[in-house]
Amino acid sequence: FIGQILRIPSSQNQPRSRVTIETLGYYNPARASDKSLILRILGQYLTYLGVFEFPFTSTGEIQGKLDIQLIEAAKSANVAIMPVITNSLYGNFSRELGASVLSDPITRENLIDNIMELINLYNLKGAIIDIENLAPEDRTIFTTFIQLLYVEMKLNDKILILNVPAKWEEWADQDWVGFFDFNALGSYIDIAASMTYEFGWRSGPPRPTVQLDFIIRSINYAISNNIPPEKLLLGFTLYGYDWELPDTEENLAATVTLSQVWALGRKYGASIIFDNVAGQPYMEYTNELGISHKVWFEDIRSHYIKYELIKEYNLLGAFYWIINLPFPQTWYVLSEMFEIKKL
Repeated sequence: FIGQILRIPSSQNQPRSRVTIETLGYYNPARASDKSLILRILGQYLTYLGVFEFPFTSTGEIQGKLDIQLIEAAKSANVAIMPVITNSLYGNFSRELGASVLSDPITRENLIDNIMELINLYNLKGAIIDIENLAPEDRTIFTTFIQLLYVEMKLNDKILILNVPAKWEEWADQDWVGFFDFNALGSYIDIAASMTYEFGWRSGPPRPTVQLDFIIRSINYAISNNIPPEKLLLGFTLYGYDWELPDTEENLAATVTLSQVWALGRKYGASIIFDNVAGQPYMEYTNELGISHKVWFEDIRSHYIKYELIKEYNLLGAFYWIINLPFPQTWYVLSEMFEIKKL
C-alpha cells in the first residue's frame, strides 16, 4: 500500500543451496515476429523448448518445420529443441484422427518413422507427444504406440516426453483422461509433463485455474502409479481468465496476462485477494458498463507455492504454458531457487 517500505535484501553475498532441476518452456513461433527473440531472453532458464506444433495426418505424415534462426538461437543458449507432436486438426485435438492413426499398424509405424526422421533431420534431442481427447477405449492403442516409439527413441539415444493429464483417480472410463494408463506408460517415457492447470477453464464456472489440493493429489497419484518424481515435470501457466458475470455457457472467459490484470485493477479500483486454500489470487471488478467480472490468475506467489512443491517432492522440474506470454517474476524466482540443468 502507499507509504509501505519494501526492503529487498541482496543475495549476492549470501551462500545459497540451490536444487538442480530441468525446465521445459512451450513456445508457439507462429505468434512471434522474431522467432528467436524468446530464446535470447529466456534461454538461460530453459532445459528444453517445446515447439508447437507438429500435427500428424491420417497417413502418419508430420506437418510443420523448424525455423533455422530458432535452431541457431537454441544452440547458443544450450537449449534442447523438442518438436511437439499432436493430433490437432483445424485447431482442435481430433479424436477420430488420433484413433485412426494409432489403431492401424501401418499408419502407426509410419508416424513413428516420421517422428524419428524429424528428430534426425534437425539433430534434435528428442520429441514431445501431446495427443489429447482420445476415448477411453483407445487406451490400449495409445499405450502400444508410446511403447513402440520409446523403443525407437532408446535405440537412437533420444528423449521421449509425454504430456499427461493431472488426475488423482484412475478414471479409466472418462473422456480425455481415461486413455492414459499411468502404470503402463511410466516405464516407456523419460519425462511426464503433468498438465496441472485448467481446473477453471474459459467456459466456466469462474474458479481457480489451478487449485493447490488438485496439484498435490495429482502428484501423489502419478508417483504411486509408476511415474516416479524424477520423471515428473509440474505444469505452470503464465496467464489467467477473466469471466463476465453472471456466468453463462455463451460467455467464454478472456485470457489475461499478469500485467493486464494489474491494469484492470488500477482502472477499476479493484483489490487483488489471495486465496490461501486455492493457492491462487483473484480479483472482482465492475466495468464502465456496469458489468461485473471475476478474474482468477497466476502470480509469483502462486508460482512460488508450486516451486516449493517441486522441492518437497524432489520432482524433475517445471514446465511452462506458454512462454510467449510475459511473466518476468517467475524467471527471477526460478533462478534464485534452482540451478537449471543444461544437456
